Amino acid sequence: MVQDATTALRWCKHNIHKYGGDASNITLVGQSAGAWLAMMTTLEMAADEAGGSASETPFEQATLSEGAAALRPLCCADLRRVVGISGPYDMADRQQLDHFHQRGLYKTVLYGILEGELSRWSPTRVVKAMGDRALTNLPPVFLVHGTADQTVPVASTHDLVAALAQRGIKAETVVLEGKSHTDGIIEDVFQEGDNTTMMELLRVVYGHSGGHPGAQKYAYPSALMRLARIANPF
Repeated sequence: MVQDATTALRWCKHNIHKYGGDASNITLVGQSAGAWLAMMTTLEMAADEAGGSASETPFEQATLSEGAAALRPLCCADLRRVVGISGPYDMADRQQLDHFHQRGLYKTVLYGILEGELSRWSPTRVVKAMGDRALTNLPPVFLVHGTADQTVPVASTHDLVAALAQRGIKAETVVLEGKSHTDGIIEDVFQEGDNTTMMELLRVVYGHSGGHPGAQKYAYPSALMRLARIANPF
């Protein structure tokens, strides 16, 4: 997954200009497992740069055109920032493992996905083990989490922020009171009024939080979304 994300980012860097995009203004954003993937991908890039091993993946070597293959590898400096929303950042934490297991994401599944190397693929633990040179390569880190998240407790973000702080890296953090794991991508999207998570994302990316002009056009009544939150187990 991390290799796939790196490949996608490198393709974006080398091709986005064809679609009117700005290759110098790339923000890597992920929610939930995507937040884990965004952080893990960024940390892997930082470590590769420090070790001088950044290079195309085998897939890229087979598919990039001759001209594109000559371009320099992707590096952390190519990212304007990395944003993690409601992410599980310590897969090896026993309390978090037990919590996931009770919620139906069984330990055997997680061990299988991460090939038994939970610490190796836990951003919080990777930060603690990384060399100073690698950490200085990191782009700005921005983290968002809701206090009512029943899937990934907000402590996951707090622990990553603390690990970064111990290594001298400050992450901008927004804790959203009363927001669940899915508010930012489901309930708030369809509810009358602002989507708090989206407003924070717009603020960090664009420097302002102006709402989308068509945001209210398809909004569902607030009472209906309150019922949805009661039924939603996340």
